[in-house]
Amino acid sequence: MTDISTMVPRRPAQSLGERIKRRLIPLAVLFGAAIVLAGVGFVWLPGSLVAMGLMLALVRLEKGPLNVDNDLKGRLGEKDVASVLKGLPEGYTVLHDVEMEWGNIDHVVVGPTGVFAIETKNWNGGLYRKQGRLMHRGHPQDHVIRQATSGAMDLKRRLASIDLKAWVSAIVVSTGGPVTGSPLTIRNVTVVGLGDPVSVITSGRTSLDSQQVTRAVAAILRGGQPLKSRAISYP
Repeated sequence: MTDISTMVPRRPAQSLGERIKRRLIPLAVLFGAAIVLAGVGFVWLPGSLVAMGLMLALVRLEKGPLNVDNDLKGRLGEKDVASVLKGLPEGYTVLHDVEMEWGNIDHVVVGPTGVFAIETKNWNGGLYRKQGRLMHRGHPQDHVIRQATSGAMDLKRRLASIDLKAWVSAIVVSTGGPVTGSPLTIRNVTVVGLGDPVSVITSGRTSLDSQQVTRAVAAILRGGQPLKSRAISYP
């Protein structure tokens, strides 16, 4: 049995928190430097403004468009889901901010009823189904379904690396608005409101014993890298 006791815990929304810091700290340094340069003399003001603009452009090129507000909302949504998952009964392991090759999965739950990949969407307004598609404010959200499916498939591949053939269920949780008809099933992805993840998880049809749960957790976190570079936390 793989020892998972030495894995370093990650917090809910840790990646988003780190990204916010990476984006805000350079901007704070930029403005501080501009103020200092401007204080040296008025003649330095134009140059400091030009330098600040160039550095800001570099930050955008390196990190992508700045949208701290969305990151903050996403962080709050992930923390809300983490709080809800604390209501799972004994025997379930909850992993937060699980790193994958392409990014991260907000939450992963492993327990006697199976493995669940959970994505969080903290959007204003509700989600609903129309003609078999997930909708938000009149627009289809096919990318959300693809994202959830991709996360579940990647987890399944990690389980296959230890010869554990287990279905991985994809779940999307809306924290910013209701889900009409929750739970919805759209292309094998379950879409629920904030009050429904626990009931969906505990009613899962896959059966795993305690040893399989432990092996699955280790395989998911390891991801081909040393155990200590991954994360585990319990509800």
